[in-house]
Amino acid sequence: MRKFLKILLFIGLLLFVALSTFSFFYINSIVKEVKDVPFDKDKLLASTSPMLVYDSGDNLLTSSNAIGHNMIKIDDLNDHTIAAFVSIEDKDFYRHKGLNYKRIAKAMLNNIKSMSFKEGASTISQQLIKNTHLSSDKTIRRKIKEMILTKKLEKTFDKDEIMEMYLNVIYFGDRCYGIEEASLHYFGKNAKDLTVDESAVLAGIIKSPYTYSPVHNYDKCIERRNLVLRQMEADGYIDNYDYMKELPIPLNISEKESTSYDIYTQSAINEACKILQISEREFGLNGYKIYTYQKEDVQNNLVKTFDENEIPLNDNGNACERLAIVINNDTGGIEGFYSDSKYSLIDIKRQPGSAIKPIMVYSPALDEGMIYNCSVILDEKIDIDGYSPNNVGNKFYGYVSIKDCVAKSLNVPAVKLMNCLGVKNCKEYAERFGIEFSEKDTGLSLALGGFTDGITLQTLTNAFVPYSNNGQMIKSGFVREIRTRDDIVVYRKNENKKQIMDEDIAYLTHDLLKYGVKNGTSGRLKNLDFEIGGKTGTVAVKGTNQNTDALSIAYTSAHTMGVWYGNYTYNTEDNLEGSNNGGTYATSIIRDTFKKLYDNNKPNDIEKPNSIVEKSIDIKAIEEENVVKLADNNTPLRYVSREIFSVNHVPNETSTTFSDIGLIDFDIVNSDSYCTISFEAKDYVPYDIMCNGRLICTIENKNGHVEYKHENLLPNTMYSYCIDSYTLINGVEKSSPTKSIITKNVYEKLLDDLDNDDKYNETLSWYFY
Repeated sequence: MRKFLKILLFIGLLLFVALSTFSFFYINSIVKEVKDVPFDKDKLLASTSPMLVYDSGDNLLTSSNAIGHNMIKIDDLNDHTIAAFVSIEDKDFYRHKGLNYKRIAKAMLNNIKSMSFKEGASTISQQLIKNTHLSSDKTIRRKIKEMILTKKLEKTFDKDEIMEMYLNVIYFGDRCYGIEEASLHYFGKNAKDLTVDESAVLAGIIKSPYTYSPVHNYDKCIERRNLVLRQMEADGYIDNYDYMKELPIPLNISEKESTSYDIYTQSAINEACKILQISEREFGLNGYKIYTYQKEDVQNNLVKTFDENEIPLNDNGNACERLAIVINNDTGGIEGFYSDSKYSLIDIKRQPGSAIKPIMVYSPALDEGMIYNCSVILDEKIDIDGYSPNNVGNKFYGYVSIKDCVAKSLNVPAVKLMNCLGVKNCKEYAERFGIEFSEKDTGLSLALGGFTDGITLQTLTNAFVPYSNNGQMIKSGFVREIRTRDDIVVYRKNENKKQIMDEDIAYLTHDLLKYGVKNGTSGRLKNLDFEIGGKTGTVAVKGTNQNTDALSIAYTSAHTMGVWYGNYTYNTEDNLEGSNNGGTYATSIIRDTFKKLYDNNKPNDIEKPNSIVEKSIDIKAIEEENVVKLADNNTPLRYVSREIFSVNHVPNETSTTFSDIGLIDFDIVNSDSYCTISFEAKDYVPYDIMCNGRLICTIENKNGHVEYKHENLLPNTMYSYCIDSYTLINGVEKSSPTKSIITKNVYEKLLDDLDNDDKYNETLSWYFY
């Protein structure tokens, strides 16, 4: 046993020596690597490059404020400004020697538990080193470099110098580097004039510049500011009186700066951060160059359209938020983006309303061969396991064509189809379009856009691109390329398209959406002189004539555009009026933007694929039997409709509506001097009413129950009637059996004279058939 323990001890000792030797040489190599790093103050401040953003033609859209343009001395700042950063970022800044070993130990323990490098323990000194000298890699080697350089920094500069450099270099969002630039941008004042609450705002921003932006996420910014104020009180920088005094103060954001902010640029920065999986703070401090898809004419036309259109106010005088996006169908590039709100709308998720119906219901139903574009479906009151949807206005329309179901955005037909298809199948189909669902999304309300979490306008708009792209999907985006400050390409968008549906199904759905523009809720687009498809969506507030969301999506062969008007807060006083729905203001924005965009260069029509065929359909078979049937040779032209079908789903039954009219059954009601002849007529069949072999009347173009009154009958006279009907094509005549009557006086006389004569009784029974 002792021998075994000695062996274990010896092995452990060897491992310890090996590990120690490796660590010594490993750390020594890092020390040599960083020993010659200069710590000249001017070079330190100039080490961060501005972030540059370019449009589709590689023209500079905007750049961040360059480091060094607006520097500030620490002696010019108020004590409470410095205190705000110390309290929230590094409480022991003026006591430690660059590293906070307690925080490092705690962070290491938490990282071991989570098996990641998620939690850091950076002091202000470490942040300065990381932001000016190192990459954003979460590796042990980089962390050791950071610690070595931090110790060197602390030996080279005093605390005030480090704090000054930190505040002049740190990234504050909206392309602002340094506290002076941030103060001018957000508050329109110099940093030396910052109040306590404004200082707390800027100190709170740097953790996540976009998340806590006072321009784009006002409510979260207030929460973060209040946290900083609480920390300042706890650390003794302000007393309770000052703390309570600052809490209710609203932010006075610089109006000029907030309205001039480029929402497209911020959206591109956000996307670039996700692509590289780093924070905006890290992204901004590495001087990346972003090349976008923005086109000057598209963006300018979009902004101009919103400027020219009124902002609808509700009865409380409150304006709604507005958002719009324009996607290039070929590249997936977002060429125009607009937002009008004090809140961040870039990634806002909302219920899509009826705008989701083509994707969730009609395309999968066409794909399954469950419906044709010319099919009809019964719009009626339904109850499916307790779910009983209504149409707008609580009206039901009986049998309605699929085209009109889409155009009028009827709810019951959509729910019926989803119930037949299955919710699971519809969700799987929609996922091809990039639609994501919550685990709670399991009900038939999905057919009407009843999502638990909602979807973004970008996702919804992108989902309509395949209808103009032969069923091919391409993921939309702002960023086409990202380069380092040294022009090394670190990302380039892959523009490969993916076939998510057959081209015939895409075209059939497009045919429905094109019809919806001409005859439905997207009607404000119908006078555009180029081919366009569209769908609207409205999310109503139950029991009121108000809405929370109004959406309109439309597309040409070149672009797909989405517009959202809505109540971001869901506060009752901010609801949209009923007149502000998907078919009104939102659709008008699309109309006016496309007018400008295609003023001198109209888009081509969407090409019909070879897998689409045209067939002649018998209209009467649909009207009378609610079934789509092919027309036969006897069908008159006025009852023939040319409809399109997928070559894989064509009606296989031919109508005999006009080939087999059948014998006419009629009734006669006799009176003293007249009789009434009644029967069920077809408006496509002419009827000759014959009496005693003579034509007395012709009935044409009548449908349903018909009555003819034959007057001035003679007494004591027998009248025999029959009805001749004709096919319209070949003129084949068909006659009904004859029915006869004898007036009442003759009938009574015959009863007296022939009461006991069997021979005449047989004749009498025939008279009164």
